[in-house]
Amino acid sequence: MAIKPYPKNRKYTKLLPEQTLEHQVVCKTCGEKKASMEFYLQGAGRKRVRGSCKKCFAKKSRDRGRANPFSVMERHFGLTETDYYALLEKQGGCCGICRAPKNINRRFVVDHNHETKKVRGLLCDRCNKGLGLFRDNRDLLVKAGAYLEINGSYAQVREPTRYNIKEHTRTTPQRKFVRYDYGD
Repeated sequence: MAIKPYPKNRKYTKLLPEQTLEHQVVCKTCGEKKASMEFYLQGAGRKRVRGSCKKCFAKKSRDRGRANPFSVMERHFGLTETDYYALLEKQGGCCGICRAPKNINRRFVVDHNHETKKVRGLLCDRCNKGLGLFRDNRDLLVKAGAYLEINGSYAQVREPTRYNIKEHTRTTPQRKFVRYDYGD
């Protein structure tokens, strides 16, 4: 027996005891009758299925993002497309930390204060992840800088251990140190 959806002004279909292949629901977007497992759960206690199936919901989301990629920035930070490009021009068209130029395939990430939601600038993906991993904590970043000053910003490159099959012994080549130059 199919579960009938609420009237059209409602977003969800009726409550389901569990999602199984036996429960059939009609998708409001494509009109196909599908198993309730092909619908996302939503609502209080996640006991209701969404009106659209997972496939239609994903297509809608993709289309919405393609139509206006700046809509998320505007919704979350109040940053319009013109504000974004003005901020990018102010930064010289590069990342606010490492000064790397913009990648052709990707936009810069909007860096913001998580408490006040105020936009701080535009960062490349690596710098944004780095700040996030340091939890936007200035003291941790200073300590990391001091650590690099003391120990040097060297990366240790080790060759894999080689085994001598005849003698059943292990030989490790000498370690090499390589300095990476980031153009600082």
